[in-house]
Amino acid sequence: RIGFFGGIDDYVVDLALLERVARQIPQASLVVIGDATCSMDSLVRHPNVHWLGFRPYEQIPAYGATFDVALMPWLDNEWIRHCNPIKLKEYLALGVPVVSTDFPEVRHYADVVAIARAADDFVALVRDALDGRPVGTPTCRRARVANATWDVQARRLLELAEATA
Repeated sequence: RIGFFGGIDDYVVDLALLERVARQIPQASLVVIGDATCSMDSLVRHPNVHWLGFRPYEQIPAYGATFDVALMPWLDNEWIRHCNPIKLKEYLALGVPVVSTDFPEVRHYADVVAIARAADDFVALVRDALDGRPVGTPTCRRARVANATWDVQARRLLELAEATA
């Protein structure tokens, strides 16, 4: 099961890349969860694509935990080049293998995320993860984001405020 959860906007998500994954790995189910602000027709016409639409946020971790590979199929544009996606940390916290297109922020996680430089690489990295050759281990993925919780961040802010008071 290959999966993506989040908002589906045509200026963020590379729908053609998702379609390529569905077409080139037909034996796997591609599960897409989230509201779409663009047409999903070309993607959902593939028999192995399952677009579930919006799901309540509290249910998302349960869906994500069932993914054999989680996807970050971002377009290459200014928006993505300057993003710091929470989704990356959510996927890593679940411990599932992650395959992403290349953008500056994801490079900080190259030890636990498979980063594709081109569409063919993306599909090959998804196949590698499905075949038991993902980047990192579940324990390493979770450890990389263990200090990225809101509680940890709030403690850091309080410590900074107390240090300057």
